Amino acid sequence: MSTILPRRAVLLAAQPDAFHILAGILGGLFEIHEAHTISDALATLERHQRIALIVCTVAFHDSRLFEFLQLVRDREATRDIPFIGCRVIASVLSDDSIDRLGQAFKFFGATEFVDIARLENAKAAALLKNVVMKHIGRD
Repeated sequence: MSTILPRRAVLLAAQPDAFHILAGILGGLFEIHEAHTISDALATLERHQRIALIVCTVAFHDSRLFEFLQLVRDREATRDIPFIGCRVIASVLSDDSIDRLGQAFKFFGATEFVDIARLENAKAAALLKNVVMKHIGRD
């Protein structure tokens, strides 16, 4: 008799449009949890302790991704969860600004930063899947 393991859980902390794109890429691989505000994200992390990875977009909760990252890293229960910063939707920020934002985000404790907004859909999906699989794999 084989045992079926539950899928790994991922928290997508994103504005609604970006959430739908991310969920479309990762939804078939992982159990997805949605949050659009910092308080929703923290409550989700408390309720669902199986969350193995956080993906947070640049525009999450009025661009408060650094604040959310700091709150996650300050909590004993969540500090070791891989935290991936991500730009999903192109913005007025230049590519150079996004590169520097990604560097700063990693400096402050993010595991990785990916900019899928620069890529065409298939390449963006492949990049995000590869980064996520690198950090939590597949059950």
